[in-house]
Amino acid sequence: MRRFALLPFVLLLGVSTVPARTPSTPLGTEQRQTFIVQADLGHGRAEIASAVLVASDGSALTLATTPSIVALNKPLVILDKSRASFYHVIDERVSAASGVAFLRVAEQTNFTVEPPGFSAPYAGEPVWIWGHPDVGYWVMSTGTIVASTGGTLRVSCPTCARGDGGAGVFDGFGRLVGVLNGAHEPAKAGETRLLAISDSANIAREAAFDGVAAHR
Repeated sequence: MRRFALLPFVLLLGVSTVPARTPSTPLGTEQRQTFIVQADLGHGRAEIASAVLVASDGSALTLATTPSIVALNKPLVILDKSRASFYHVIDERVSAASGVAFLRVAEQTNFTVEPPGFSAPYAGEPVWIWGHPDVGYWVMSTGTIVASTGGTLRVSCPTCARGDGGAGVFDGFGRLVGVLNGAHEPAKAGETRLLAISDSANIAREAAFDGVAAHR
């Protein structure tokens, strides 16, 4: 989550044959599956976090984000990549089981996007993260899955920063392996930052109750 000026309204698991992603591979789909969530603090200020699409039922989208943005108990302003219009929040809930907050929002007719598939992460797996750090919106970071500690999955992401909390963590096939619980300042030179992520298996199970979840 990061604090910034309120973003203005702007018109504008099976076997796969898909090759492993390289850093130069286009990531447009994951960009579109990533949303901005702003908690309106008033006076033109907002706390900003990321969110990722996890389910759709044809009339509403379910987004997963960091619980800290919901805990502020402020009006939420949500935008997709087009930034053409704000989303109406139907309901919100924080899940202790998956460690994320789920937001159901009314679907926009002028912006269509499908939820990603889900996959179980493994230690050493390279991952891609779209978020909204201080340097801008829809900024890509890369990281590596680290073995779980006490049941908590972690990702090494040196460039992840405040505003990336709630972002989807994608594998080389564009599948969601988890959601970043939170991120603050970027790691200093030589520092290894390990950030907790919520397991996609729990997220997938809960998202299925809210709509038609993506293919497993």
